[in-house]
Amino acid sequence: MNTVITPSKLEGTINAIPSKSHAHRALICAALCQSGDETVIDITSCGEDIDATMSVLKAIGVNFTQNGGLLTVEPPEKYTCGGVINCRESGSTLRFMLPVLAALGISGTVTGSGRLPDRPIGELLNELSSHGAVFSSPKLPTDIGGTLSGGEFRFDGGVSSQYITGLLLASVITGEECKIHIDGALQSKPYVDLTVKVMRDFGVDVYEDDGTYTVKKGSKYKSPGNYSVEGDYSNAAFWLCAGVGMRGLCEDSFQGDSKIIDILKSAGAEFRRENGVIYPDVSNLHGFEMNAENTPDIVPPLAVVAATANGKTVIYGAERLRIKESDRLATVYEMLKNLGADVTMTSDGFVINGKEGLSGGTVNSHNDHRIAMSAALASIKCRDKVIVNGADAVNKSYRDFWEDFKKLGGVTNEIR
Repeated sequence: MNTVITPSKLEGTINAIPSKSHAHRALICAALCQSGDETVIDITSCGEDIDATMSVLKAIGVNFTQNGGLLTVEPPEKYTCGGVINCRESGSTLRFMLPVLAALGISGTVTGSGRLPDRPIGELLNELSSHGAVFSSPKLPTDIGGTLSGGEFRFDGGVSSQYITGLLLASVITGEECKIHIDGALQSKPYVDLTVKVMRDFGVDVYEDDGTYTVKKGSKYKSPGNYSVEGDYSNAAFWLCAGVGMRGLCEDSFQGDSKIIDILKSAGAEFRRENGVIYPDVSNLHGFEMNAENTPDIVPPLAVVAATANGKTVIYGAERLRIKESDRLATVYEMLKNLGADVTMTSDGFVINGKEGLSGGTVNSHNDHRIAMSAALASIKCRDKVIVNGADAVNKSYRDFWEDFKKLGGVTNEIR
């Protein structure tokens, strides 16, 4: 689907969608509780990535029942598969579930689509293989076998935080004590902090001490009964950058992308909270400096903000964006250049000189949800129309994005 956007002002208030990061973790923890220990999760659909995680869990015997915004998760008496385990295009699903499948002793063929087979998993597979798991290939598709044991695991801090999350989630199932040692500073650590928080919500004590995460022998997942997923800061970032009021964002969230508020404040934005709504004033922004090591997913909307802020913005520490749904450094750069921004791409980010406005033009989403949404955000500062090729990429995380865009005053016309 391609979309033509006529520049218009966005205004109003909107509900935050459920956090994809929080939902992945909650669904997996709920699915790993003992048989009969159901969890009712307050969550509406988060998009295709969450569908992918639910599909993998269904494939190993987990049952889901949806009743409005409530999802009941029922673990099976025995986890089995033996067939194809399709992670679709979700990197989170793949990296979280590989250790879990290995710890459960699941046999099958793990596969994926889109860019997923090319996204790195080698260091994770090496560590799993050294503890009893067996893989037929170092990349997708791969046959999985064996059973993961506990013990000592070690990773460099520069690896994907999703490896650490996957191992933490799986460690409980091994029945043994697990220690995960991190050498050096862990990039994207807030995502691991969120994992620890959700595991504790499900009755598992996780200890962190001097770069080592420990899960004690005999730990078990216990359902909290009813559980709520936080509103999502990663997708709310696009609306906050547009000056739209957001309802349903937790003030003391563990989500790393909640830093969007602090970063916008550093650029001159002002915020007030009233009756559960965050109201941003982004009418007078200036350039800023951003270290993106822990918050790479909010680089695209912030790069758009920088394109029309007063002065120079420097974004660095964002090299991990090269291994997302697209090479997101290259595709953000391409998007901004196509729309008339003054941007230079560096090895790990951007230098952006703000202009009074952008020209408009054509943007290829490269099947990346955050590029499509960034183009929509940029359109409000454009003189001419913006054409987004592959606009339906938003379905990966936010199916109703274009409907919400129009509710807030956006003007779009689909072309096929």
